[in-house]
Amino acid sequence: MQLRFSEEQMNQMFELFGDPNEKYIAKVWIGIEASWKAVAEVAGFSEVLRQWLGESFNMDDIATGSLGAFGDDYAYLGLTEKRFVIVVVKTLNVSEMRLAFDIPLDKITAVKISKSLVPGKRHVKIWIDKHTFKFSITNNSIGSDMKHQKENQQAILDFVNNLGK
Repeated sequence: MQLRFSEEQMNQMFELFGDPNEKYIAKVWIGIEASWKAVAEVAGFSEVLRQWLGESFNMDDIATGSLGAFGDDYAYLGLTEKRFVIVVVKTLNVSEMRLAFDIPLDKITAVKISKSLVPGKRHVKIWIDKHTFKFSITNNSIGSDMKHQKENQQAILDFVNNLGK
């Protein structure tokens, strides 16, 4: 069981999910502030779930109960020139991948960045059509061996800010 974020493990996870022809601009760890429903819609899982569970399946059904909360989960977020790559890790063992998906940058229709009461922390909200994906990003690497969290946070915030213009 591993509780510390590791740059080495983050890079290994991105290699599994990434495109070898893409270069990462920045990589950080984030806190997810979205429901399972939002993640399923943004990641394109909703149609897969509908096909798997049948026509009577309603995405609103997964927004309740134990599947509704996704707010205490952490992930590694990588930014390339074409997409965000998000690798959600297990809460009590951040060395294990729980879910991986990407958000193509050309699908993002709006963004909003807001400050937190916690110094160095920002909340980012990304719209993909009518769906939203929210996460928090901090500039410190306390509890991890992430060497460039602060610089990479700023690179991602600058990039996201420019997407909104």
